[in-house]
Amino acid sequence: MNPPGDVDGPWFANARRQTAHGKRIERVRLVDEPATDNQRYLPATTPENLAAGEDIRFMPRADAVRHGLPVRLLAVRLPSARALQLGGRISSP
Repeated sequence: MNPPGDVDGPWFANARRQTAHGKRIERVRLVDEPATDNQRYLPATTPENLAAGEDIRFMPRADAVRHGLPVRLLAVRLPSARALQLGGRISSP
């Protein structure tokens, strides 16, 4: 699968700008076993996200459940970046 080639688009440009200023963009991508079509596509886009400064981790959903982690991630709009926080806890960037 080929990821979209929008590495100069507004999201990537903003991510590079924010991380250059020391802000962190982190996410954990939960993956089902077997992975869905979308979950199999996500690794194809990961190199571009990493190059923009993101920290992305993958975790099997079963491991998250086994460790008692909440399996719902909240997308929160912060003043300078989009962040995904576990358990609804929001901290300042």
